[in-house]
Order: sequence, then structure tokens, then C-alpha cells
Amino acid sequence: MKTKRDRYTVPISVQSYEEMQRKIALSALRDGVLQGIAICMMALEMAFGWRRGRLTRFYYAVCDILHMPKIMGKDPTADDAIARMRDLYHIDLDKLEIDVDLEDKKWTKK
Repeated sequence: MKTKRDRYTVPISVQSYEEMQRKIALSALRDGVLQGIAICMMALEMAFGWRRGRLTRFYYAVCDILHMPKIMGKDPTADDAIARMRDLYHIDLDKLEIDVDLEDKKWTKK
């Protein structure tokens, strides 16, 4: 007789498992980028009084940069943007105190 656990186990291949992990990681990275851009837009609104017009132009500028095929010979990455801010403006984004929390309902075990 099969145990309850064995009856509900769905075997998957290593390749399928790795593909699922890859999709989850890409989704998490995309969510992080979207949250970062949202925080930047909120900071521009709150600190500098930017409203719909400026925020919309900022949004489209970000879209344009992300859709450029190549910048300086390669696709833009977050590391490139961080290095650019550090090199050109002496703004070290690595020193930002960012609180990362996994105490969300989706991640907390009961």
C-alpha cells in the first residue's frame, strides 16, 4: 500500500526542476528591479515634488534605456548603472542601507 505522500508525489526531471528554478529566479529579479524603480519614483515625488508629467518622462526614459540594444558596446546592467553613478558622480549606491525582509506571508512557515 502506498503512503499518502507517495500517492501525491509528482516526479519531474532534473531539467524541468532547473527550468522552474530559473523562472523563479528571473521573476524575483524582475520584481526587485520594478520595486527599485518604484522607490526611485516615489523618492522623486516626495523629495522634489515631481508629479505626473516629470514622473512619466522619467518612466519613458527608463524604458528607452532598457530597450537600447547596446550602450557602450554591451547591454546595460544594474552593475553598469551602479558603476556609472560611482564613477561620474561619486555616489556609492552600495552604501545604501536597504532592509531586505522575508517575513511576508508567502515565505513564512506556519
